[in-house]
Amino acid sequence: MSISQVIVDFVTYAIESGGWMDLDRLYLQNRVAALVGIEDLEDVTHQTPLPKVNHLVKELVQTAHEQGLAATDESMERVAGQLYDLLTPPPSVLNALFAQRYDKDPVSATDYFHFISRQNHSIIESANIHLSETSQGLLCQSITNGTEEKNIPTERHEYPHCGLCFDNEGFIGDGTTMTRMPFRYIRMNLHGESFGFRYAPYPLWHEHALFVSEEERYQMMNLKTVNHLLQLVNIFPQYFVAAEMDQLPEEERTEHIVYQGGRGNLPLFTRGAKATFKLEKYPTISAEILDYPLTVCRVTSESMEELQSFVAYVIQAWRIYQADGIEAFQKDGALNHAVDLFARKNQERYEIYIAFRQVQSVHLRLAQVAGVAPVRHEDSECAETLGNTLLKADPFDGNKEWIDHWMAKMNTLGE
Repeated sequence: MSISQVIVDFVTYAIESGGWMDLDRLYLQNRVAALVGIEDLEDVTHQTPLPKVNHLVKELVQTAHEQGLAATDESMERVAGQLYDLLTPPPSVLNALFAQRYDKDPVSATDYFHFISRQNHSIIESANIHLSETSQGLLCQSITNGTEEKNIPTERHEYPHCGLCFDNEGFIGDGTTMTRMPFRYIRMNLHGESFGFRYAPYPLWHEHALFVSEEERYQMMNLKTVNHLLQLVNIFPQYFVAAEMDQLPEEERTEHIVYQGGRGNLPLFTRGAKATFKLEKYPTISAEILDYPLTVCRVTSESMEELQSFVAYVIQAWRIYQADGIEAFQKDGALNHAVDLFARKNQERYEIYIAFRQVQSVHLRLAQVAGVAPVRHEDSECAETLGNTLLKADPFDGNKEWIDHWMAKMNTLGE
Protein backbone atom coordinates (compact mmCIF):
# COMPACT_ATOMS: atom_id res chain seq x y z
CA MET A 1 0.00 0.00 0.00
CA SER A 2 1.40 3.41 -0.96
CA ILE A 3 1.90 6.07 1.72
CA SER A 4 -0.61 8.27 -0.15
CA GLN A 5 -3.22 5.51 0.25
CA VAL A 6 -2.38 5.25 3.95
CA ILE A 7 -2.86 9.01 4.42
CA VAL A 8 -6.17 9.07 2.51
CA ASP A 9 -7.54 6.12 4.51
CA PHE A 10 -6.41 7.66 7.78
CA VAL A 11 -8.14 10.96 6.93
CA THR A 12 -11.34 9.04 6.16
CA TYR A 13 -11.29 7.73 9.74
CA ALA A 14 -10.75 11.28 11.04
CA ILE A 15 -13.78 12.58 9.11
CA GLU A 16 -15.95 9.67 10.24
CA SER A 17 -15.13 10.44 13.90
CA GLY A 18 -17.28 13.58 13.63
CA GLY A 19 -14.62 16.20 14.29
CA TRP A 20 -14.11 17.11 10.64
CA MET A 21 -16.20 17.46 7.47
CA ASP A 22 -15.48 16.18 3.99
CA LEU A 23 -14.60 19.76 3.01
CA ASP A 24 -11.60 19.39 5.36
CA ARG A 25 -10.20 16.34 3.53
CA LEU A 26 -7.47 18.10 1.53
CA TYR A 27 -6.46 20.17 4.55
CA LEU A 28 -6.14 17.05 6.69
CA GLN A 29 -4.23 15.12 4.04
CA ASN A 30 -1.69 17.95 3.83
CA ARG A 31 -1.45 18.12 7.63
CA VAL A 32 -0.75 14.40 7.93
CA ALA A 33 1.70 14.44 4.99
CA ALA A 34 3.71 17.25 6.61
CA LEU A 35 3.67 15.48 9.96
CA VAL A 36 5.31 12.35 8.51
CA GLY A 37 7.62 14.12 6.01
CA ILE A 38 5.81 13.47 2.70
CA GLU A 39 5.79 16.29 0.11
CA ASP A 40 3.90 14.75 -2.82
CA LEU A 41 0.61 12.88 -2.63
CA GLU A 42 -0.78 10.62 -5.32
CA ASP A 43 -4.39 10.98 -6.47
CA VAL A 44 -6.09 8.05 -4.72
CA THR A 45 -9.46 7.40 -3.04
CA HIS A 46 -10.06 5.64 0.24
CA GLN A 47 -10.44 1.88 0.30
CA THR A 48 -13.53 -0.14 1.17
CA PRO A 49 -13.33 -1.68 3.66
CA LEU A 50 -10.75 0.48 5.44
CA PRO A 51 -7.68 -1.13 7.00
CA LYS A 52 -7.53 -1.09 10.81
CA VAL A 53 -6.76 2.37 12.10
CA ASN A 54 -3.88 1.17 14.32
CA HIS A 55 -2.23 -0.37 11.25
CA LEU A 56 -2.46 2.99 9.44
CA VAL A 57 -0.97 4.86 12.40
CA LYS A 58 1.87 2.36 12.59
CA GLU A 59 2.63 2.88 8.88
CA LEU A 60 2.55 6.67 9.27
CA VAL A 61 4.84 6.66 12.33
CA GLN A 62 7.27 4.36 10.53
CA THR A 63 7.30 6.77 7.56
CA ALA A 64 8.07 9.68 9.90
CA HIS A 65 10.92 7.63 11.35
CA GLU A 66 12.33 6.86 7.88
CA GLN A 67 12.05 10.53 6.91
CA GLY A 68 14.11 11.56 9.94
CA LEU A 69 11.23 13.30 11.74
CA ALA A 70 10.94 10.71 14.52
CA ALA A 71 14.36 9.32 15.33
CA THR A 72 13.71 8.21 18.93
CA ASP A 73 11.02 6.19 20.66
CA GLU A 74 9.84 9.35 22.42
CA SER A 75 9.51 11.30 19.18
CA MET A 76 7.71 8.38 17.49
CA GLU A 77 5.27 8.33 20.39
CA ARG A 78 4.70 12.06 19.96
CA VAL A 79 3.93 11.62 16.26
CA ALA A 80 1.49 8.82 17.09
CA GLY A 81 -0.17 11.06 19.69
CA GLN A 82 -0.62 13.85 17.15
CA LEU A 83 -2.10 11.42 14.64
CA TYR A 84 -4.53 9.97 17.16
CA ASP A 85 -5.48 13.51 18.13
CA LEU A 86 -6.62 14.14 14.54
CA LEU A 87 -8.98 11.17 14.97
CA THR A 88 -10.55 12.89 17.99
CA PRO A 89 -12.95 15.84 17.77
CA PRO A 90 -11.82 18.97 19.68
CA PRO A 91 -13.24 19.16 23.23
CA SER A 92 -16.05 21.60 22.33
CA VAL A 93 -17.12 19.53 19.30
CA LEU A 94 -16.88 16.22 21.16
CA ASN A 95 -18.99 17.56 24.02
CA ALA A 96 -21.58 18.91 21.56
CA LEU A 97 -21.77 15.59 19.68
CA PHE A 98 -22.05 13.72 22.97
CA ALA A 99 -24.88 16.02 24.12
CA GLN A 100 -26.76 15.58 20.83
CA ARG A 101 -26.66 11.82 21.19
CA TYR A 102 -27.47 11.97 24.90
CA ASP A 103 -30.67 13.94 24.20
CA LYS A 104 -31.86 10.98 22.14
CA ASP A 105 -30.45 8.15 24.28
CA PRO A 106 -27.78 8.04 27.04
CA VAL A 107 -26.56 4.65 25.78
CA SER A 108 -26.00 6.07 22.29
CA ALA A 109 -23.90 8.87 23.79
CA THR A 110 -21.64 6.58 25.82
CA ASP A 111 -21.36 4.11 22.92
CA TYR A 112 -20.07 6.97 20.73
CA PHE A 113 -17.58 8.21 23.33
CA HIS A 114 -16.38 4.68 24.04
CA PHE A 115 -15.88 4.08 20.30
CA ILE A 116 -13.86 7.30 19.95
CA SER A 117 -11.77 6.41 23.03
CA ARG A 118 -10.94 2.99 21.61
CA GLN A 119 -10.18 4.33 18.15
CA ASN A 120 -7.80 7.03 19.38
CA HIS A 121 -6.00 4.62 21.70
CA SER A 122 -7.18 6.33 24.91
CA ILE A 123 -8.32 2.81 25.81
CA ILE A 124 -5.41 0.46 25.28
CA GLU A 125 -6.46 -2.28 22.88
CA SER A 126 -3.96 -4.76 24.32
CA ALA A 127 -5.75 -4.74 27.69
CA ASN A 128 -7.56 -8.00 26.92
CA ILE A 129 -10.32 -8.90 29.35
CA HIS A 130 -10.99 -12.51 30.28
CA LEU A 131 -13.88 -13.40 32.61
CA SER A 132 -14.19 -16.83 34.16
CA GLU A 133 -16.52 -18.44 36.70
CA THR A 134 -14.97 -19.37 40.03
CA SER A 135 -15.77 -21.93 42.70
CA GLN A 136 -16.81 -19.15 45.10
CA GLY A 137 -19.26 -17.55 42.69
CA LEU A 138 -16.91 -14.63 42.12
CA LEU A 139 -15.54 -13.51 38.79
CA CYS A 140 -11.86 -12.86 38.34
CA GLN A 141 -10.75 -10.63 35.54
CA SER A 142 -7.36 -11.14 33.93
CA ILE A 143 -5.95 -8.11 32.17
CA THR A 144 -2.75 -8.10 30.18
CA ASN A 145 -0.54 -5.23 31.34
CA GLY A 146 -3.56 -3.70 33.06
CA THR A 147 -3.79 -1.38 36.04
CA GLU A 148 -6.32 0.99 37.53
CA GLU A 149 -6.07 4.64 36.57
CA LYS A 150 -4.33 6.57 39.34
CA ASN A 151 -3.41 10.12 40.15
CA ILE A 152 0.05 9.58 38.66
CA PRO A 153 2.16 12.75 38.71
CA THR A 154 3.96 13.66 35.52
CA GLU A 155 7.75 13.68 35.61
CA ARG A 156 7.63 17.44 34.97
CA HIS A 157 5.89 18.65 38.09
CA GLU A 158 4.93 22.06 36.74
CA TYR A 159 2.38 21.39 33.99
CA PRO A 160 0.22 19.37 33.86
CA HIS A 161 0.36 18.57 37.55
CA CYS A 162 -0.81 14.97 37.11
CA GLY A 163 -2.12 12.54 34.53
CA LEU A 164 -5.76 13.29 35.38
CA CYS A 165 -5.65 17.10 35.18
CA PHE A 166 -7.86 18.76 32.58
CA ASP A 167 -4.67 20.49 31.36
CA ASN A 168 -3.78 17.26 29.56
CA GLU A 169 -6.27 18.00 26.76
CA GLY A 170 -4.08 18.70 23.72
CA PHE A 171 -0.82 18.43 25.69
CA ILE A 172 2.07 16.98 23.67
CA GLY A 173 4.95 16.99 26.17
CA ASP A 174 8.67 17.42 25.68
CA GLY A 175 9.81 13.82 25.53
CA THR A 176 10.00 13.46 29.32
CA THR A 177 6.27 12.78 29.73
CA MET A 178 3.70 10.57 28.08
CA THR A 179 1.99 12.07 25.02
CA ARG A 180 -1.64 12.81 25.88
CA MET A 181 -3.01 14.76 22.89
CA PRO A 182 -6.11 12.53 22.36
CA PHE A 183 -7.02 13.03 26.04
CA ARG A 184 -10.62 14.33 26.29
CA TYR A 185 -13.18 14.89 29.03
CA ILE A 186 -16.93 15.08 28.71
CA ARG A 187 -17.67 18.02 31.00
CA MET A 188 -20.22 17.57 33.79
CA ASN A 189 -21.65 19.48 36.74
CA LEU A 190 -22.29 17.49 39.90
CA HIS A 191 -23.82 19.31 42.84
CA GLY A 192 -22.30 22.57 41.56
CA GLU A 193 -18.82 21.08 41.06
CA SER A 194 -16.98 20.62 37.75
CA PHE A 195 -16.26 17.00 36.80
CA GLY A 196 -14.94 15.30 33.68
CA PHE A 197 -15.96 11.89 32.31
CA ARG A 198 -13.49 9.70 30.45
CA TYR A 199 -12.63 6.00 30.15
CA ALA A 200 -9.84 4.22 32.02
CA PRO A 201 -6.91 3.39 29.69
CA TYR A 202 -6.57 -0.10 31.18
CA PRO A 203 -10.14 -1.27 31.88
CA LEU A 204 -10.87 -3.63 34.75
CA TRP A 205 -14.47 -4.15 33.64
CA HIS A 206 -16.66 -3.30 30.66
CA GLU A 207 -16.74 0.40 29.75
CA HIS A 208 -14.60 1.25 32.78
CA ALA A 209 -15.45 4.94 33.26
CA LEU A 210 -13.76 7.59 35.40
CA PHE A 211 -15.56 10.66 36.75
CA VAL A 212 -12.85 13.09 37.84
CA SER A 213 -13.17 16.37 39.74
CA GLU A 214 -11.52 19.31 37.98
CA GLU A 215 -10.29 20.65 41.31
CA GLU A 216 -7.62 18.75 43.24
CA ARG A 217 -8.73 18.35 46.83
CA TYR A 218 -9.62 15.80 49.47
CA GLN A 219 -13.15 14.76 50.27
CA MET A 220 -14.23 12.52 53.10
CA MET A 221 -17.10 10.17 52.33
CA ASN A 222 -20.26 12.11 53.21
CA LEU A 223 -23.74 13.11 52.04
CA LYS A 224 -22.28 14.92 49.02
CA THR A 225 -20.45 11.76 47.95
CA VAL A 226 -23.66 9.74 48.02
CA ASN A 227 -25.45 12.55 46.18
CA HIS A 228 -22.77 12.50 43.47
CA LEU A 229 -23.14 8.75 42.98
CA LEU A 230 -26.91 8.91 42.72
CA GLN A 231 -26.72 11.87 40.34
CA LEU A 232 -24.37 9.88 38.11
CA VAL A 233 -26.62 6.81 37.97
CA ASN A 234 -29.51 9.11 37.09
CA ILE A 235 -27.44 10.62 34.27
CA PHE A 236 -26.17 7.22 33.10
CA PRO A 237 -28.76 4.65 34.21
CA GLN A 238 -26.92 1.94 32.25
CA TYR A 239 -23.84 2.37 34.50
CA PHE A 240 -22.98 1.52 38.07
CA VAL A 241 -20.80 4.11 39.85
CA ALA A 242 -18.49 3.55 42.83
CA ALA A 243 -16.53 5.61 45.35
CA GLU A 244 -13.45 4.31 47.12
CA MET A 245 -12.76 4.75 50.84
CA ASP A 246 -11.78 8.10 52.37
CA GLN A 247 -8.52 9.39 50.95
CA LEU A 248 -6.88 11.27 53.81
CA PRO A 249 -4.31 14.01 53.09
CA GLU A 250 -0.63 13.11 53.18
CA GLU A 251 1.92 15.88 53.59
CA GLU A 252 -0.49 18.48 52.19
CA ARG A 253 -0.61 16.65 48.84
CA THR A 254 -3.99 16.88 47.13
CA GLU A 255 -5.51 14.68 44.44
CA HIS A 256 -8.55 14.64 42.23
CA ILE A 257 -11.73 12.99 43.45
CA VAL A 258 -12.26 9.98 41.18
CA TYR A 259 -15.46 7.97 40.97
CA GLN A 260 -15.32 4.78 38.92
CA GLY A 261 -18.14 3.36 36.86
CA GLY A 262 -18.94 0.79 34.25
CA ARG A 263 -21.52 -1.37 32.58
CA GLY A 264 -22.88 -4.79 33.44
CA ASN A 265 -23.00 -6.96 36.54
CA LEU A 266 -20.06 -6.96 38.92
CA PRO A 267 -19.63 -10.16 40.96
CA LEU A 268 -20.66 -8.16 44.03
CA PHE A 269 -24.08 -7.44 42.50
CA THR A 270 -24.90 -11.09 41.86
CA ARG A 271 -24.69 -12.28 45.47
CA GLY A 272 -27.75 -13.30 47.44
CA ALA A 273 -28.66 -12.16 50.95
CA LYS A 274 -27.87 -14.04 54.16
CA ALA A 275 -29.84 -11.62 56.36
CA THR A 276 -32.58 -9.07 55.65
CA PHE A 277 -34.15 -6.46 57.88
CA LYS A 278 -36.44 -3.42 57.86
CA LEU A 279 -35.47 0.00 59.14
CA GLU A 280 -38.07 1.56 61.42
CA LYS A 281 -37.03 5.16 60.68
CA TYR A 282 -36.60 4.56 56.93
CA PRO A 283 -39.71 2.63 55.88
CA THR A 284 -39.03 2.88 52.13
CA ILE A 285 -35.61 1.25 52.42
CA SER A 286 -34.97 -2.48 52.17
CA ALA A 287 -31.66 -3.62 53.66
CA GLU A 288 -29.80 -6.91 53.54
CA ILE A 289 -26.38 -8.34 54.34
CA LEU A 290 -24.93 -10.18 51.36
CA ASP A 291 -23.50 -13.69 51.33
CA TYR A 292 -20.01 -12.43 50.47
CA PRO A 293 -16.46 -12.83 51.84
CA LEU A 294 -16.52 -9.15 52.90
CA THR A 295 -19.38 -7.68 54.96
CA VAL A 296 -21.53 -5.78 52.45
CA CYS A 297 -24.93 -4.23 53.05
CA ARG A 298 -27.23 -3.70 50.06
CA VAL A 299 -29.86 -0.98 50.60
CA THR A 300 -32.54 -0.23 48.02
CA SER A 301 -35.32 2.32 47.73
CA GLU A 302 -37.35 4.26 45.21
CA SER A 303 -36.67 7.40 47.26
CA MET A 304 -33.33 8.94 46.28
CA GLU A 305 -33.51 11.46 49.15
CA GLU A 306 -34.22 8.90 51.87
CA LEU A 307 -31.56 6.54 50.59
CA GLN A 308 -28.80 9.14 50.47
CA SER A 309 -29.72 10.41 53.92
CA PHE A 310 -29.56 6.91 55.42
CA VAL A 311 -26.26 5.99 53.73
CA ALA A 312 -24.66 9.24 54.94
CA TYR A 313 -25.68 8.31 58.50
CA VAL A 314 -24.21 4.83 58.06
CA ILE A 315 -20.87 6.22 56.87
CA GLN A 316 -20.52 8.50 59.90
CA ALA A 317 -21.73 5.88 62.36
CA TRP A 318 -19.23 3.34 61.01
CA ARG A 319 -16.31 5.77 61.44
CA ILE A 320 -16.85 5.88 65.19
CA TYR A 321 -18.29 2.37 65.69
CA GLN A 322 -16.80 0.24 68.45
CA ALA A 323 -17.75 -3.17 69.72
CA ASP A 324 -16.02 -6.04 71.44
CA GLY A 325 -13.01 -6.72 69.22
CA ILE A 326 -13.72 -3.84 66.82
CA GLU A 327 -11.80 -0.62 67.38
CA ALA A 328 -12.81 2.62 65.66
CA PHE A 329 -9.43 4.34 65.87
CA GLN A 330 -5.79 3.41 65.68
CA LYS A 331 -3.41 4.28 68.49
CA ASP A 332 -2.28 7.45 66.70
CA GLY A 333 -5.89 8.56 66.31
CA ALA A 334 -6.18 7.73 62.62
CA LEU A 335 -9.39 6.19 61.33
CA ASN A 336 -9.51 2.41 61.38
CA HIS A 337 -12.83 2.03 59.54
CA ALA A 338 -13.73 2.74 55.93
CA VAL A 339 -16.47 2.02 53.43
CA ASP A 340 -16.58 1.60 49.67
CA LEU A 341 -19.82 2.53 47.94
CA PHE A 342 -21.37 1.15 44.76
CA ALA A 343 -24.57 2.65 43.33
CA ARG A 344 -26.80 1.67 40.43
CA LYS A 345 -30.39 1.87 39.24
CA ASN A 346 -32.48 -1.27 38.96
CA GLN A 347 -35.53 -0.15 37.01
CA GLU A 348 -37.17 2.47 39.27
CA ARG A 349 -35.25 1.54 42.41
CA TYR A 350 -31.87 2.80 43.54
CA GLU A 351 -29.36 0.32 44.96
CA ILE A 352 -26.35 1.20 47.09
CA TYR A 353 -23.83 -1.40 48.24
CA ILE A 354 -21.94 -0.43 51.41
CA ALA A 355 -18.76 -2.47 51.86
CA PHE A 356 -17.41 -2.24 55.41
CA ARG A 357 -13.70 -2.70 55.92
CA GLN A 358 -10.73 -1.89 58.09
CA VAL A 359 -8.20 0.54 56.66
CA GLN A 360 -4.91 -0.96 57.83
CA SER A 361 -5.64 -4.69 57.88
CA VAL A 362 -4.94 -5.25 54.18
CA HIS A 363 -4.39 -3.09 51.09
CA LEU A 364 -7.62 -3.57 49.18
CA ARG A 365 -8.46 -1.90 45.88
CA LEU A 366 -11.97 -1.01 44.76
CA ALA A 367 -11.89 -3.66 42.03
CA GLN A 368 -11.12 -6.33 44.62
CA VAL A 369 -14.02 -5.21 46.79
CA ALA A 370 -16.23 -5.62 43.71
CA GLY A 371 -14.98 -9.19 43.27
CA VAL A 372 -12.77 -8.25 40.30
CA ALA A 373 -8.98 -8.23 40.41
CA PRO A 374 -6.17 -8.06 37.87
CA VAL A 375 -4.31 -11.36 37.97
CA ARG A 376 -1.67 -13.06 35.89
CA HIS A 377 -2.71 -15.72 33.43
CA GLU A 378 -0.85 -18.39 35.38
CA ASP A 379 -2.72 -17.57 38.62
CA SER A 380 -5.22 -20.43 38.63
CA GLU A 381 -6.11 -19.85 42.28
CA CYS A 382 -7.57 -16.40 41.62
CA ALA A 383 -10.93 -17.05 43.28
CA GLU A 384 -9.47 -18.47 46.46
CA THR A 385 -6.83 -15.72 46.69
CA LEU A 386 -9.40 -12.98 46.18
CA GLY A 387 -11.79 -14.51 48.71
CA ASN A 388 -9.05 -14.75 51.33
CA THR A 389 -8.01 -11.14 50.70
CA LEU A 390 -11.57 -9.95 51.23
CA LEU A 391 -11.91 -11.95 54.45
CA LYS A 392 -8.72 -10.43 55.85
CA ALA A 393 -10.15 -6.95 55.33
CA ASP A 394 -13.51 -7.81 56.93
CA PRO A 395 -13.83 -6.12 60.34
CA PHE A 396 -16.62 -8.52 61.34
CA ASP A 397 -14.59 -11.54 60.24
CA GLY A 398 -17.68 -13.75 59.93
CA ASN A 399 -18.72 -13.15 63.56
CA LYS A 400 -22.53 -13.29 63.51
CA GLU A 401 -22.92 -11.59 66.90
CA TRP A 402 -21.00 -8.53 65.74
CA ILE A 403 -23.07 -8.34 62.54
CA ASP A 404 -26.29 -8.56 64.56
CA HIS A 405 -24.97 -5.78 66.80
CA TRP A 406 -24.26 -3.57 63.80
CA MET A 407 -27.66 -4.30 62.23
CA ALA A 408 -29.30 -3.16 65.46
CA LYS A 409 -27.11 -0.06 65.38
CA MET A 410 -28.30 0.81 61.87
CA ASN A 411 -31.90 0.75 63.05
CA THR A 412 -31.12 3.60 65.48
CA LEU A 413 -29.78 5.92 62.76
CA GLY A 414 -31.69 8.96 61.61
CA GLU A 415 -33.54 11.83 63.16
